[in-house]
Amino acid sequence: MDGGSTDATKTILKKNKFRIIDSPIKKNAEAQRAIGLKHAKNNLIVSLDADNYLPHKKWITQMVRPFLENKDIVHAGTLHFT
Repeated sequence: MDGGSTDATKTILKKNKFRIIDSPIKKNAEAQRAIGLKHAKNNLIVSLDADNYLPHKKWITQMVRPFLENKDIVHAGTLHFT
């Protein structure tokens, strides 16, 4: 979901072959997330916000692995420190 980013976000996503959905709703992350969920085509959805920090390159792989190994898992989150 892109809500009107003005930085290199779209360029980075296109370079890595991500599908970009331009949102008509600007500056409302939850509404944009709902639109993104409606457009989702896969069994797993990973949601990252602009202020997320990925601690290492394998982070997404580690977050997804439990879902692939145990079909009873339906949701996971990370710890958040401020």
